[in-house]
Amino acid sequence: MKKKLFLLLLIIGTLVSLFLTILEWSPPEAVWTNRTPYLGLKGNLKLTAFDRGRGIRKIEIIYKGRTTATIFSDDYSERLPNQVNLEVPFDPKGLGIRDGTGKIIITIEDGSYLWAGRGNRTRVEYDITIDTIPPSIEIISTDHVVLQGGSEAVVYRTSPDTESTGVEVDGYFFRAYRNPFDDTDLRTRISLFSYPYNLKRGKPIFIVAVDRAGNVAKRGLNVLVKPKNYRKRVIEIRDGFLQSKLPEIISSAGLEETGNLLDDFLLVNKELRNKNEKRIKKLTDRSIPRPLWQGRFIYLKNAKVEANFADFRTYRYKGKKVDEAYHLGYDLASVRRAPVAAANNGKVVFAGYNGIYGNTVIIDHGLGLFSLYSHMSSIEVQEGDLVEKGQLIGRTGDTGLAGGDHLHFAMILSGTYVTPIEWWDPRWVRNRITRRIELLKGSNLYP
Repeated sequence: MKKKLFLLLLIIGTLVSLFLTILEWSPPEAVWTNRTPYLGLKGNLKLTAFDRGRGIRKIEIIYKGRTTATIFSDDYSERLPNQVNLEVPFDPKGLGIRDGTGKIIITIEDGSYLWAGRGNRTRVEYDITIDTIPPSIEIISTDHVVLQGGSEAVVYRTSPDTESTGVEVDGYFFRAYRNPFDDTDLRTRISLFSYPYNLKRGKPIFIVAVDRAGNVAKRGLNVLVKPKNYRKRVIEIRDGFLQSKLPEIISSAGLEETGNLLDDFLLVNKELRNKNEKRIKKLTDRSIPRPLWQGRFIYLKNAKVEANFADFRTYRYKGKKVDEAYHLGYDLASVRRAPVAAANNGKVVFAGYNGIYGNTVIIDHGLGLFSLYSHMSSIEVQEGDLVEKGQLIGRTGDTGLAGGDHLHFAMILSGTYVTPIEWWDPRWVRNRITRRIELLKGSNLYP
């Protein structure tokens, strides 16, 4: 009798479980992953739909505003997936959707047999604005001239809804910043940019602007690029140098020595150098949105130039070429442990050890401009400090991959190295940069 009752209860439990599974009361869910309530001329709708029960049977996405259009519809009855990740191309012009406000309506049905087999249904709505007009670009400054590897500035105006903008040169991007002298001016921008040292002449230079809806505008910038031939040098690598320098650098990076001096050198000069540069790129990609510097930049007193900007170095070991790299700064040598001063006013964004660069300080001067000081024996500032031109920030040394006591000094624009020699020249700073910045103060004169 007990066995029959147990068997009966087991059958009833199985039927109830099966019944509940087939009917399934839990509705599907939708997560709208677009980051902005604006949609532009071209873009994608991003949606994740999931169901904890039998799975998803149907998804439909509709736009409803001044016009109504079906953006996406698909049936999943044959496989009933528990999760669907969608990235649906959105073409408002092709769908006949006009600019303006509306709603994105998402409907999801699951595979439950409830409601006469129609299943559970979830409907969600999102307010959206359709904007298919790209930003406008109006160039204000004129007579743009840049040395290959040097710096220049452009002042221009864009539509107020522009979210990101800057100068693009063959994949290099130099961020632009809003007018720092007028908080109500939502249009005027300034970008400090370069024609990078390693590009051949003739690459087009564009101003690029992207609005909140993702619409992209490009306008060619007429720039006279002055060619510059940078030096080529051969560096002989000696065992004594490698034995004295590599253990410090490798251990500081948390790496392990291979037991072979050449392999260790290549590990440092290739892999670690790339990591160090990525770190510097990340630190110098964004900047304080106003100029902190004043006038020309200063350099190490009574210094002799040991190496120039953009020297192309070929490294030889025991008479054979083993590696090559650009030297992207000036090596300045004075007395041992010579005092190193901040080249101009700014904010310290890095103060510490950075692989081949050894003890390093990076200062943000605003508007994408940075200065870098490396190989120092000691550091006298810390991250977050505001420093003034001429303030002591450390002392020269030979930390990192340095062959003797000196300062490696570099200038960087939006993550790209530029020659410092221009920034040391008061006349150049006044004529090419300061006068551009002065245009911002009078930008309301331009309609």
